[in-house]
Amino acid sequence: MPRPFGDVLVVLPGIMGSTLLDRHGHEVWGQEAALLHGVALGGIGKLRLEDGIGDEHPGDGVTPGKLMPGVFAALGAWSTSLGYGRLLEHLRRRYELTELDPAHPERPANFVPFAYDWRLSNRYNGRRLCREIEPVLARWREATGNPAARLVFVCHSMGGLVARWYVDREGGHADTRAVITIGTPHRGSVMAVDRLANGVRWKAGPIGLDLTGLARSLPSLHQLLPAYACVDDGKAMHTLTEWAALPAGLDGPAAHARAFYDELGPPAGSGLVRPIVGTDNPTMASVRFNGGGAELLRTMRLPDGTTDERAGDGTVPRFAAYPAGFTDQDPRLHFVRQTHGGLPGHEATLEQLTGVLDGSPIEFRSLAARFGIDVDEVAAAGEPLVVRAESEDERAVLQATIAPADGAGAGRQAGRSVLTNLGGGRYETSFTDLPPGGYEVRVGRAYGPSPLIDAVVAATVVADPEGGAQ
Repeated sequence: MPRPFGDVLVVLPGIMGSTLLDRHGHEVWGQEAALLHGVALGGIGKLRLEDGIGDEHPGDGVTPGKLMPGVFAALGAWSTSLGYGRLLEHLRRRYELTELDPAHPERPANFVPFAYDWRLSNRYNGRRLCREIEPVLARWREATGNPAARLVFVCHSMGGLVARWYVDREGGHADTRAVITIGTPHRGSVMAVDRLANGVRWKAGPIGLDLTGLARSLPSLHQLLPAYACVDDGKAMHTLTEWAALPAGLDGPAAHARAFYDELGPPAGSGLVRPIVGTDNPTMASVRFNGGGAELLRTMRLPDGTTDERAGDGTVPRFAAYPAGFTDQDPRLHFVRQTHGGLPGHEATLEQLTGVLDGSPIEFRSLAARFGIDVDEVAAAGEPLVVRAESEDERAVLQATIAPADGAGAGRQAGRSVLTNLGGGRYETSFTDLPPGGYEVRVGRAYGPSPLIDAVVAATVVADPEGGAQ
């Protein structure tokens, strides 16, 4: 039976995790485009912003729609994700929630899946969150007769930066009980360096798109650049703004990101931010510049000159997934061994989330024989989908399953395969003849037909741009 929930619960997705509508109400970015349907992809170019948009809205008639329910490919700009259907359904089943009705915003509600225009500055979206969520809280307090009701934010990826801007810079901390972030790049990610410096070019089979111009126009992507010293010159680490000759596409955005993080500062209020951090997956952490481009590295250079790998969720390094003022052993941190795109709907994340929301002690899972996975985020129909793993136990027997995924996570198993042990803790397998669509890949230890144990999950899309996703 659902438990009473006296506060207002707000869910914010990550970059590209909200559908976008044109002035006529037609989707410019939605589930069909996110599954790389050739026709639906035709409108993506319309989302490009003019230079110098800063923290303003472009006035192009584009408005946010709803949270992406199922698997979506971010077209190379960010990580493929499982979507938010599972997360939303978990919260609806677990708690007594009255969802905000966009057609009747005057009605009291305490559950708000907050879609936003992910192209725009996190400052802009944080201010919009302030304008829209404070009236919801006021109506809920009046309807329930509970002036002590407050806001609880559950945020994936960049959504955590939007919530933090509202809480820390727009005075929201006084009305906030908790900001739970799931894989949020509180200190940025070098993936943004790669996309802005090297470009964003998506390809599946003979069909390809160059989205570099779109990516470089997005203030939101600029604000995902690392706030930590990420440039390795072979001797020491430097911040992007300390580096004298940044590649094209990085100079202005680096200064923009530095200003954003300087203004954001450490979290306001004591204990409001509760990060859920993805761990143990191969993750790029630093960058080396050469030949006008950026080479991403999995290591960080330590003060003694040696290097050390800092695994995270495959997109955000472990140490970047919590804000300034935290340490890696902070008791407010919660760790889940999952990929960035797999975090919001994975069972272990939902367990941690429930523990935080219920205020009950959390029992951490045993992570014996730790391993991480790397799955092609997009594969062309007719080509093999490659699944790779790295394990601390070089004798582990790992298996992979793949299943079609919908918004609620249901789906039948499409394949199962034992990973080949390549030696040195590296494993690999592949799946072939997969029809177009969104898939959930699970890798874990298993024996015969039994369920996988301690499975790590990733999302992927099999694309046929000419024929469409089925």
